[in-house]
Formats: sequence, structure tokens, C-alpha cells
Amino acid sequence: MLVNNYTDWPIVDGYYYNADNNIRIESGVILESNVSIGSGVRIGSGVSLGSGVSLGSGVSLGSGVSLGLNVILGSDVRLESGVILESNVCLGSGTILNKNIVTIHGSKHLCHIYGKDFDNIKIGCEIHSFDYWLENYESIGKEYNYSESEIAEYKTYIDMIIDHYKGDKNEN
Repeated sequence: MLVNNYTDWPIVDGYYYNADNNIRIESGVILESNVSIGSGVRIGSGVSLGSGVSLGSGVSLGSGVSLGLNVILGSDVRLESGVILESNVCLGSGTILNKNIVTIHGSKHLCHIYGKDFDNIKIGCEIHSFDYWLENYESIGKEYNYSESEIAEYKTYIDMIIDHYKGDKNEN
């Protein structure tokens, strides 16, 4: 169902509630245009949803979640409080995130963490482990006609992502 203004819905147990679709939205939520929300969705306070966002049935968004333009979440996805997803991210059904996904808009392709264990990096259509990227970033860059400066740019992104996620694993 397309939702542009939920504040007209009745308030039940502190939520704006749509009984027809069993949707609950806390106060302070920002919905841009053309947001589609499936049945049984729960949205926490202070959430921001960009234009064209689509939430499947049973999605749960914790407080302060921010979704960029055209984000698509499959059914039963759960994003814990404070998770931020940049534009054009698509998460499959049943995904649970309790941390931010680092996404970098490089000069040629998107570069981001990938995999349920946050142990791979995806650049364009190439998905590899941390170690594989470190050993092969130059040859992959050359294969895709990256310039020397673009190869250096993406090596910086690879290092940043690895530092961020390996640091998280060492803290746990």
C-alpha cells in the first residue's frame, strides 16, 4: 500500500495504526513520496524513508533507521535501531541487520560490505573475501579498465571497509 500521510490514522497503544493492513508507525517518522508498505510492518520513532522505498510484509524498523531513495526490503526484514542504508539497496527476505552497511559511491562503481557474516566486499558485480581483494585489487581493476588513480581510490575503500568490519569483529 502506498503511504504518504500516516498521521491521519488512529493512535493505538502509542502507534499510528492502520487496521486494514496491521501497520504500526511511531511518531516522528518521515515518509518521502511513493513509499510502499506491506502488511504487518512496524516502524520505530524517528525513522526516515526516502522516495520510492518499498517495505515487504512483516518488516520491522527500529528507531532512527534511515533508508535512502528506492531501497527495497523483502518480507520479514529486521533493521535494528540506527541502521542507515544508502539509496538503491535491496535486502532479501528474512535479513536481519544490527549494524550499518558501509556503502561508498566511488567514481566507477558502488563499493560495500557483502554477505550475511559481513565478510565479503562487493565492487560493481565482483564479490570477494577481504583477503582476495587485498591480493587481487590491481588485476581486477585493470580487467575492468580502471585507471591507476581509480585503482588507488578503490584500494582505499577496500582498506576502509576491512578496517571497519575487522574492528567490529575484534570488539565482540
